[in-house]
Amino acid sequence: MRHSFLLVFALLALAAAAAETPEQRADAEIDDMRAYRLVSRDARATARIEGIFNRVAQAAGTAPQFRVLVANSPAFANAESHANGVIVITEQFARFPEADIAFVLAHELAHLFYGHPRQQTLLSEQLRGRESASSFQLRVAFGQLPPEVISKIRGNETDADRLACNWVIEAGYAFDGRDFFRRMSRQPSANPGGSPSHPSYAQRVSDLQARGCAK
Repeated sequence: MRHSFLLVFALLALAAAAAETPEQRADAEIDDMRAYRLVSRDARATARIEGIFNRVAQAAGTAPQFRVLVANSPAFANAESHANGVIVITEQFARFPEADIAFVLAHELAHLFYGHPRQQTLLSEQLRGRESASSFQLRVAFGQLPPEVISKIRGNETDADRLACNWVIEAGYAFDGRDFFRRMSRQPSANPGGSPSHPSYAQRVSDLQARGCAK
């Protein structure tokens, strides 16, 4: 979400190794999280998020294809999907209303359903070419990519929002995108005006409103 795919896109570029597949690199990142004790030890938060994930995955028809891992870092609401089918979500989201958590998980599930994480990893390698990973990371972070690439990445976010809206409704949640993005705007990682990887909050709310997921 907010720290979005831009973060994943940049980190995967840094970790890129030609002999590894995107799935193998994603597995290595998850292993690193466990090694550095970044997996949540909050049993209540983990159980809440996993329960909502199971409900959404059932509604989406994706269970048991994908998995969720609850992290204790960073210390703010953040979620991202990995090419190995794992969604990483921070325990801070457990403080949000259940419908909000359902939307976040459904959004990341939609990315996996469409294959966005793998596509973006492969694209990052293609664009980087012989450029150093650190140099490329800076270009990604500052949005210095071809306009068509930025448009594609932002379009992926819109597609994920739309499918997530359908899935949270199917799961029986009364999700209000306007309230959700209002809460997200108070997060340390908030970028209401949008970024190279994400449309603005206003654009996303408008799109969700047209699909019945915002007042």
